[in-house]
Amino acid sequence: MKRLILFMLICVNSVFASTNDSLRTELAELLKARQKLFEEYTTSLDQKSGIFGNKTKNDLRDSQDKLREIVTADNKIMGVLNRTVDFRNYEKVNLKYDATSYSQRIDNLTKFNESLVKQNTEYADEILGYKASMKKYRLYNILMGALLVMIIGFVGLKKYFKS
Repeated sequence: MKRLILFMLICVNSVFASTNDSLRTELAELLKARQKLFEEYTTSLDQKSGIFGNKTKNDLRDSQDKLREIVTADNKIMGVLNRTVDFRNYEKVNLKYDATSYSQRIDNLTKFNESLVKQNTEYADEILGYKASMKKYRLYNILMGALLVMIIGFVGLKKYFKS
C-alpha cells in the first residue's frame, strides 16, 4: 500500500514538475525580452535627433512606444506569475484532497480489517466449541460401540450356553 502511494506521488510530482518547468522557461524568456526592451528604451532616451541636439516628436513617440512594449511585457510576466500561483494553489488543493481521500480510504480499510479480525476471532471460538463437542461425541460413540459389542457378546454367549 505504501509503495502504491509513493508511486502515485512520484507520478503526480513529475507531471507537476514538467508544467512548473515550462512556466519557468516561459517566465525566463519574458524577462529576457523585457530586459532587451528596457535597454532599447534607455538608448531611445539618449537619442536626440533634433536641431541643436534636442529631442524631436518622433524621438518622444519612440520612447513612448518602447514604454508601451515594456508595460505589455510586464503584463505578460504578471500573467505567467498568476498562472504559476494558480497552479501552485491547484497543486496544494489536489494534494490536500488526495491526502484526505487516502486517509479516508485508510480509515475505511482499517475499520474493515477490524471487523474481519472480529469475525475471525468469533469463528475461531466457534471452531473451538465444535472441537470440544466433537471430542464429547467421539467419547459417546466409543462408549456406545463398546456397549453394543458387550450386548452382542452377551447375547451371543447366552445362545452359546443355551445350546
